[in-house]
Amino acid sequence: MAEKENLPPLGSLYEDNPTPKKRRVSLKLDKKPPRIAFYSAEEVSEISKGYVPPNTAKNTRWATKCFMDWILAINSLPDAVEKCPEDILKSASPEVLEKWIPKFVAEVRRADGQKYSPRTIHQIISGLLRYKHSLKAECPNMLDKIHFKAIDGACDTIFWEEEKQLWDSTVLNVTTPIGLLHAVFFYIGKVFCLCGGAEQRNLKPSQFIRHSNPDKYLYVENGSKNRSGGIAQLQVQNKVVEIYAVPENEPRCLFYLLNLYLSKLPPYAFENNVFYLWSIKKTPIDPQDVWYDSVPMGKNKLAGLTKDMSMEAGLEQIRTNHSLRAIGASAMFAAGVLEKIIQRNTGHRSIEALRLYEHVSSEQSKRTCKVLPSLGVSDMQQQEKETIGQEQEEKPEKEEKEEKPSVGAIAGNFFSMFHGCSIQSISVQIGKKE
Repeated sequence: MAEKENLPPLGSLYEDNPTPKKRRVSLKLDKKPPRIAFYSAEEVSEISKGYVPPNTAKNTRWATKCFMDWILAINSLPDAVEKCPEDILKSASPEVLEKWIPKFVAEVRRADGQKYSPRTIHQIISGLLRYKHSLKAECPNMLDKIHFKAIDGACDTIFWEEEKQLWDSTVLNVTTPIGLLHAVFFYIGKVFCLCGGAEQRNLKPSQFIRHSNPDKYLYVENGSKNRSGGIAQLQVQNKVVEIYAVPENEPRCLFYLLNLYLSKLPPYAFENNVFYLWSIKKTPIDPQDVWYDSVPMGKNKLAGLTKDMSMEAGLEQIRTNHSLRAIGASAMFAAGVLEKIIQRNTGHRSIEALRLYEHVSSEQSKRTCKVLPSLGVSDMQQQEKETIGQEQEEKPEKEEKEEKPSVGAIAGNFFSMFHGCSIQSISVQIGKKE
């Protein structure tokens, strides 16, 4: 009988190599996520302020810095008679602001020593007002208190003469990749009244839905500056704009431009849902080739695209992306479109803010000069005709009344003859007098 092998004790085997437990497969989480999220007082304070667009917050910080730099500069002057309070934006009364803000507007300068434009001054004052509102909600409106209503450039618009110049200079065209991109950018900003480069940058091909019978595109907004979300905007719907084909307006018809532009995009644009791509340098000979590279355009390039087009076309005044929004609203006002429809296209939630885009063109002024005098002459002539006709109608009636006096008038005259007399007996003889 073979000898037994020297085997280790059974217990030592289990100690060195314990049998692993079989894991149970389950979709149930070991730990439930908490139903309550705790926030600090600072976080609650930030949430209560609501959503502020990044560009708006950036402009507010820049305006505040300009103002504080000015305060440090004037307070450091050796011959300063009176110093401006450094906490003027936090605790100053409206009277103190009325004293120092106009001085700031008159003295503030750019980094190169040149004056700011009225539009930039308006932005700076608006930024200071936003900063004060963030500290104290019941802060009065400085623009009203200090009479800054005349500094108005926020609704700067591109007029139709400048639009024509953009086409004549071939900055806008449909024969080159860069010209087509410029035209699409220009008319999307004009027709959809987008706020600026950020909304243009966030455009996606999926937002443009093609329909037929009749041919049109349906643009559905994904979100904008005026519709940033939140509890207060649950009932606010994103705007939807219909773009119909108007062949007689080609090549300025947005339906035509969208058709051409989308047909020139590479598959990359639709796979990644990117709308604006960098154009290739040379126009391909084959009309079926794509015109754009698979590289999205950056937000900084799109933010200054209208400015670049203005400079390239040689416009007298440099325009911005916001000017496209203004020209769209102004064109609808000039055409007599209902304010409700204009408000739907622009996305404004306030009629008062929308009416700031209502500009008076030279043609409207000319028509007014023609209409008002003609209305005055016609009204005077009509009034004279009515007066003469009324006098002619009243004259025969007066003559008729004089020839045939009424019975009441005769009786009144008869009884007035015997007023104060006493009549005892009257004899009346009826018959022909002999």
